[in-house]
Amino acid sequence: MTKERMETFKIIGVRPLKGCNKHVIKNLRPDVFYAFYNNYELKDGKVIKGEQQVPDNLYASNISLHAIVGMNGSGKSTIVELIIRIINNLSFYILGEQSGTYAAEPLVPVKRLKAELYYEKDNVIYKIAISNEGFSWTDEYGNIMGHNSDDLQSLFYTIVINYSHYAYNSLEYQSEIMGRYKKKFWIEALFHKNDGYRTPIVLNPFRERGNIDINVETELAEQRSIAFFLILSFTTLLVFIPIMTLNLL
Repeated sequence: MTKERMETFKIIGVRPLKGCNKHVIKNLRPDVFYAFYNNYELKDGKVIKGEQQVPDNLYASNISLHAIVGMNGSGKSTIVELIIRIINNLSFYILGEQSGTYAAEPLVPVKRLKAELYYEKDNVIYKIAISNEGFSWTDEYGNIMGHNSDDLQSLFYTIVINYSHYAYNSLEYQSEIMGRYKKKFWIEALFHKNDGYRTPIVLNPFRERGNIDINVETELAEQRSIAFFLILSFTTLLVFIPIMTLNLL
């Protein structure tokens, strides 16, 4: 990784596409653009940026905050999991089956994933599109990304934190297993690992078949504290996704 100073960074939105695994999109509507900002919209496959209501440096020059808010069962967690799946499949297509190390599980692709992720970095809008055949990763000027692992490390590093007892149980993802990856759950490769930060996402806390071992988590938390400073020495672009449940009546 190279240390860069970002002028702007935003995850703009996601769009599940027609033909995407129903277990993945759940109650989200295919071909609908779910934007995280009011001044962005999707027209003819391109993101149009309107007048900005809030300055980029509202919280700090290098901090951007946004939340997904909605009624229970409206799809908040589904949107977050869709982003996780997109990054997982993108990483698999670029790194291949040799993505694993002695301390990290090899990546496994999500079955029948068809979706798009849009983000903005340094005032340039990027689009990542995932399908059964592969991926496309382009910026708004038509430049193609994703040629090698160096491009992947220029993306952003995502840390997802979800302590819900019912979240990310690998046994609930059996319908997403691809034929030749029997008994391998894609989500298990994204928990705490030592892969040199090649895969730009990690899920916390560590779970084994959905269960959290507090003793294991304590040990990993100590390792994570050290690793966090190592990440900062390489890159300033981190995406934290803490998940909290609010009951909206």
